[in-house]
Amino acid sequence: MLLSRMLFPLCFGLSISLGADVTFQAGNKIITASQNDIIDAAASPDQQELYTVHIQFSYDFGQKIFKFTSKQMGKLLIITVAGQPIGKPQKIEFNFTSRAHLTGFKKSEAEFVVNHIKALKQQ
Repeated sequence: MLLSRMLFPLCFGLSISLGADVTFQAGNKIITASQNDIIDAAASPDQQELYTVHIQFSYDFGQKIFKFTSKQMGKLLIITVAGQPIGKPQKIEFNFTSRAHLTGFKKSEAEFVVNHIKALKQQ
């Protein structure tokens, strides 16, 4: 999966914990996004028949995740959604900001992530 500075071309695994939060873990450090930290999510297919998940964070959380990824550069990032690790953990190669583009998902994984985030927003 890829993340970029502004739009996150970075590799990482996605982890959302049970409950209403999304958790990103690199090494023994964790950052959690609550429902107020996530503005929107969507998925789109790419050329290799895999899917990209697009997540927009609040400005404040964007600053927090930027600092988190800056300090964890080169470490494996794990993302878990509803207690399930999603995608493969990959090295953090770029700083995250308020927009994330997570690549390399199967269609079912991408739909699961987006549907979970959308349900979170309705709580």
